Amino acid sequence: MKKLLSFILLSLFVIAASSICVLAAPSDSQPVEKFGITGGMNLKKGIETTFDSSRTISGTAEKNTSVDIIVYKVVENAEGTKLVELGRYETTVGLTEMFIKTVNLAEGKNLIVVKAYNGDKYSEASAVVKRKKSEIKIELRQGIVLPGQR
Repeated sequence: MKKLLSFILLSLFVIAASSICVLAAPSDSQPVEKFGITGGMNLKKGIETTFDSSRTISGTAEKNTSVDIIVYKVVENAEGTKLVELGRYETTVGLTEMFIKTVNLAEGKNLIVVKAYNGDKYSEASAVVKRKKSEIKIELRQGIVLPGQR
């Protein structure tokens, strides 16, 4: 029940945050042409899980687009959910119309937000990546269970 409530609160926060970002963009802004995420973020899943300490985010956008990738740690406590900025990564799309950046992840839930700006055009994508402790990975490797054993 507690996990379900946390997930619902996080989902509402992500929706509210993306609405705020869209409202902050100029009212006549259009989406950045050719903007898309090609790797490192699964936009269709609710939450991805990994043991890795970093993630390589790649995507496409029209030439001269400024891309900001912001990683937040999602802190949940009795008072609610809070986002703590862990890192901000900036790049500009060149002739290949592609971008790629490696971002660091904290243990626990991380919200990755990719913002693209080109003149008055604006686009945004976000995803949640949950980083598990590396000790769990070791335990899973050592805990091989054969059929019929308990």
